[in-house]
Amino acid sequence: MKGRSHILAGVFTAIVVSAVQVSGGPRDLPQPTGPNAVGRRVFHWVDQSRRDVLSSAAADRREVTVYVWYPAGKPSSVSAPYVDDLDRLARALSRDEVSLARAALTHASANAPVATTPARFPVILFSPGAGSLAALYTAFCEELASRGYVVAAVDHPYDGSAAVLVDGRIVKQAKSPDGGEALLQYQRERVDVRRADLRFVLDQLTRLGDSTSADPFSGRLDPSRLGVIGHSVGGMTAAQFCMRDAQAVACANLDGVVTALPVYPDADGRGPSQPFLFMDKPFSAMPGEKPDDANQRIAFLRQRGNATLTSVTRAHSYRITLAGATHATFSDEEVLTGNDRVQRELLNRVRRYIVSFFDEMLKGTGEAIQPASPTDEGVTIDAFSPK
Repeated sequence: MKGRSHILAGVFTAIVVSAVQVSGGPRDLPQPTGPNAVGRRVFHWVDQSRRDVLSSAAADRREVTVYVWYPAGKPSSVSAPYVDDLDRLARALSRDEVSLARAALTHASANAPVATTPARFPVILFSPGAGSLAALYTAFCEELASRGYVVAAVDHPYDGSAAVLVDGRIVKQAKSPDGGEALLQYQRERVDVRRADLRFVLDQLTRLGDSTSADPFSGRLDPSRLGVIGHSVGGMTAAQFCMRDAQAVACANLDGVVTALPVYPDADGRGPSQPFLFMDKPFSAMPGEKPDDANQRIAFLRQRGNATLTSVTRAHSYRITLAGATHATFSDEEVLTGNDRVQRELLNRVRRYIVSFFDEMLKGTGEAIQPASPTDEGVTIDAFSPK
């Protein structure tokens, strides 16, 4: 069992499976269930302090596109499109991807006024899977915003399927090594770049929220109540952010693993000290593997992964496994491409557990997620408390 599996769940190759043929009318995402209307703003920010190492131009600085969902007051008359700047991005996406993005209906209003209460909102940073776009996680970002959070989801150029730069150029996902140690090293380096992207975005949001700024977020953001979350390689990014930045209060990883671990542990094998939520799909047997061998291997991998979740020094950490889930369950993909009732319910479960976790850790209003007798059939919950 000491051999490396080289399974990197962060290689999430497209916003939609290319074979899907889009047909029919609009595709509706699950409705937000919170008391607030939802607004959305989009920012393009350039970090002049960092060179973009994947750009062929030495003068290129690192830049990001950021989707920000937030509690809104009166909704504006303009619905937020599913993918911002889609007409330009269409040059880098497939016809099916563009058609589906046009058909997807959001529940957010573009640039709506910020809700007047409460005085300040907790902030959550989000990092998507590799080859994906921030928009593909609209359903749970809208849900969190309706529940009183400001959620900033980052498109990382050269990691996503496509990105529009400030000067109008379109850049596609960079080619990664085919596998083995080279791929693991490349992904680790991209996680470090993504972590720096999140730190830069947090600094920009903090400036917008400064009480002396003229922005609508002035005086309304509370970065002292900071959560960080991501899917796939974005989940590894969230964990890495929390391990390196004490400002983060709580951290969540959605099905992101490398060699069966949900974090890159430190030299002592420990993960983040902050409360940590790891949500995943069940491990499966490998082709041709005997049942007893599969059970032994899966138990070993689960135990090994759980060991990194015991680093918490306050509150709780959780591992939640959803029976029937796939890697795409933790995004809008399966709801938009198939609109299967079971997959829609799985996405709703993901949303409920994310909200419960951040309510407990950032607001102090939620109850601890119970490891016994979960209300959702097929859910396994492991809880970890400080030693």
